[in-house]
Amino acid sequence: MPPSVCGICLKAGHQPYQCATVDVFDKYGRRHAIRVVLDCASHLSFIRKDLCDRLGIEKSPIDLDFQGISAASSHANMGTSVTVASRCSNYRTTIPCAVLDRISADLPLRPVDISDWPIPDSVYLADPQFHHPGKISLLLGLQPFLDFLEPGRINLDTDGRFPILQNTKLGWVVSGRYEAINSTSTSSACLITSPNKVLSHQLQRFFEIEEYINPEPHFSEEERNCETHFEQNTVRDQSGCFEVRLPFRENPSSLGASRDIAVKRLGHIERKLNRSPSLKTEYHAFLREYLNAGHMSLAEIPSPKGAVYLPHHCVLKESSSTTKCRVVFDASSKTASGKSLNDVLMTGPVLQDSLINILLRFRIPAIALTGDIRQMYRMVKISASDRDYQRILWRWKEEDPIVEYTLNTVKASVILGYKMLPAIIPPKKHNDCDNDFPNCLLLGVFISASGHHSSALEGVPEADLEVRIPIELHEDDTIKALGIHWQPCSDEFLFSYQPYKSFQPTKRIILSQIVSLFNPLGLLAPVIVMAKLVMRELWELQVDWDETPPGELIINDWLTLAQNLSSLNSFQIPRRVIDPRALVRLFLRGYSDASERAMGACIYVRSIDKAGNRSSQLLCAKSKIAPIGNNRSTIPRLELHSAVMLAKLINNVSAALQIQFHEIRAYSDSQVVLAWIAGGASKWKT
Repeated sequence: MPPSVCGICLKAGHQPYQCATVDVFDKYGRRHAIRVVLDCASHLSFIRKDLCDRLGIEKSPIDLDFQGISAASSHANMGTSVTVASRCSNYRTTIPCAVLDRISADLPLRPVDISDWPIPDSVYLADPQFHHPGKISLLLGLQPFLDFLEPGRINLDTDGRFPILQNTKLGWVVSGRYEAINSTSTSSACLITSPNKVLSHQLQRFFEIEEYINPEPHFSEEERNCETHFEQNTVRDQSGCFEVRLPFRENPSSLGASRDIAVKRLGHIERKLNRSPSLKTEYHAFLREYLNAGHMSLAEIPSPKGAVYLPHHCVLKESSSTTKCRVVFDASSKTASGKSLNDVLMTGPVLQDSLINILLRFRIPAIALTGDIRQMYRMVKISASDRDYQRILWRWKEEDPIVEYTLNTVKASVILGYKMLPAIIPPKKHNDCDNDFPNCLLLGVFISASGHHSSALEGVPEADLEVRIPIELHEDDTIKALGIHWQPCSDEFLFSYQPYKSFQPTKRIILSQIVSLFNPLGLLAPVIVMAKLVMRELWELQVDWDETPPGELIINDWLTLAQNLSSLNSFQIPRRVIDPRALVRLFLRGYSDASERAMGACIYVRSIDKAGNRSSQLLCAKSKIAPIGNNRSTIPRLELHSAVMLAKLINNVSAALQIQFHEIRAYSDSQVVLAWIAGGASKWKT
């Protein structure tokens, strides 16, 4: 799928842009008049940072790259939502925006003479000062643009001398080309952006995993309301199945018509399936099983008022040991009102622990079990009164009429499924088994045990065993060029790397390869830190996404690293960090160090058995590159940063493992850092 492109191209004195004056609200609910430009080709909306600061609205971190004309790249690291209200009606809406220091020059670039334009006195112009240059504080993209449109268009003439007026909820906007008398201007203003969404998301996930923070559990008001809704609206039927209500945050009547888009999407998936008979067979089999299991049923009343139709498509996962084709029902599909089912549902809190914490605990027990609860979320029913909000369209043959079905189980809110797990499977302790059963079951496929303890699987049907097949422990949406694999037979973690076959590594290719290094436990920290240094050099060089970085340094560094990555295919590390013999003492040892280029911290688990035998195994590690430019630090300060990183890592690991260690120690080879730590905090500069 190509990246979405948005653009405004306006030639001064020849083509007015579609602008409007609207009201926006600050954090106290007070109105502020600003000027906006409507861009019907943009998939994104943008807001100026100075406006955000003036309104006092909350911003949140994002990672969004987009391109301008001639592929010039730019970046937004903050996002927000702003409420926009019309100045000529009661219409208002909330729009998510990326925050930029500046959107464009004042527009138009110079005043436009409209003295002979036959604009009717009866129309309310969305921007009465459209012909005078003014600051653009907000760019509204495609979705808001479509929401604003109203029936009505006025042609000011028939020979193209004047533009047209288009009716919107914000008033009448001026649009289209016109003839400018005695104009010799060749100045233009152009904004074209192209977001690299996939790669930006991968980079964000890469650094989130590298950061490893255990935040204190804190529920927002909406998350608390969602929890309350769950407790008050959940019942268990006679068969033992849970039945829940959808947690609406706002009245579902705000959703618009959705059947037309569902019909179009059905036609698209039918054409796709006709091109692949094998995929068509799997798709039909999936929905047939869905119907036979009672997870969807024929709708009793066709097209009731307020029904929401969810488009569906397939997701292919060739590496899956179970279902390679999975049908996904799209609750994020926008209705005619611009809102989706997911938009009007409350977002519940994150209930499961972080993947890093689960993997840390996975390295402790003598017996390691992974499994998958088959169709877990499909075991939670939706109340019959809410099922019309989960309708789909389907037909088994293209010559058949389209039929409506209702989905009878959870689709739009994962919290409703995950909340049931502790009630269905209460934790049970075993001598050598971790009681983190619900979390562990989310790690693998089918049921497997480490090779030396296969007796733990006695009684499990042979068809459900995958003892000799490595279990992938990476998340579903990460790139699988390098994943963490567990081999139950040898009870070891394995690694693999598939290089990108290109003789001209561009910035995009290099970053894609780097973010594919899925390394939640830091077991590949020496490799990861070298990759981060290459990444830093790329940003310093400020090359475009699809250009080969200049200079032999970056090319040689990257090609050398890429060639050495192939050695990861033979790298193995034991899953269990504790010696299997009878333990007497267990120690946690941490080490930190730094150089001019990078900082690192690692943790080892050291054990002593009854015979006095000692064992030491790497548990986890983290690395960071040193700041550059004006933020460059001295070596002692970098050593201090690495010591702080180690202290945080020890705290997080101790909280995750919940094991009573005989002793925990942290080591640094910097005498200056040790003196700073031993001294009083009031003596040192912050």
